[in-house]
Amino acid sequence: MNTADLSEANNTDEQNSYVLWILLHCFLFVAIILGNILTILAITWARKLRSVVSNYFILNLAVSDLMVGITIPYHLAFYVDSALHRNKSVCISRFVMFILACGGSIYNLIMIAIDRYVAIVHPLSYNVYATKRRVLMIIVVAWICTMGVSSIPIYWNGFDKSHSCELETVLPRYTTSITILSILRFSVNIPCVTIIAA
Repeated sequence: MNTADLSEANNTDEQNSYVLWILLHCFLFVAIILGNILTILAITWARKLRSVVSNYFILNLAVSDLMVGITIPYHLAFYVDSALHRNKSVCISRFVMFILACGGSIYNLIMIAIDRYVAIVHPLSYNVYATKRRVLMIIVVAWICTMGVSSIPIYWNGFDKSHSCELETVLPRYTTSITILSILRFSVNIPCVTIIAA
C-alpha cells in the first residue's frame, strides 16, 4: 500500500466521521428545538402552568436550552465550510454563543435546584420566598452573570488564522479555566445571594 492509498483512506475515514457528526447534530437540532418549543408553548398557553411561579424557571430553562439548539447549526457550519475558521469575529462568536447558551442552562438548573430546595425545606413559607417579582429578579441576575461570563472570549482570546477555530486553539488554557471557574463560582453564589437578599 503506497502513501497515496493511505492518504485516500484517511480522507475517506475523515469524511465518514464528518457525515456521522452532521447526522448526529441534525438529529439533536430537531429534538432540542421541538422539545423546547413544546415546553415553551405549554407553559405560555396553559393558564394553570403559567400561574405556578416555579414554572418561570422551567420556562427560562426551555429558552436557554432552545438557544443551545440554535447554536448547533452554527457549530455544524465549521465542519462544512473551512473558510469560517479564518474569520475572527465568526470564530469568537461561536464560543460566545456556546458559553451563553450552555451557561444559561447551567444557571437555570442551579436556580431550579435552589427553588426545589426551598420548597422542600420550607413548604409552609415557600410562597413568601417565591414571589413572582423575586423569581423574575433571580432570572434577570442569572442572565446578567451569564452574559458577563460569555463575553470573556471577546476580549481575551488567542485567535490565529493559521489554526482551526477550536476551543483549545482560540481560548488559551487559562482563559478556558477562568471561564469554567467563573461559571461555577457565580452559578452557586449569585442565585443564593439573590434569593437571600430579595
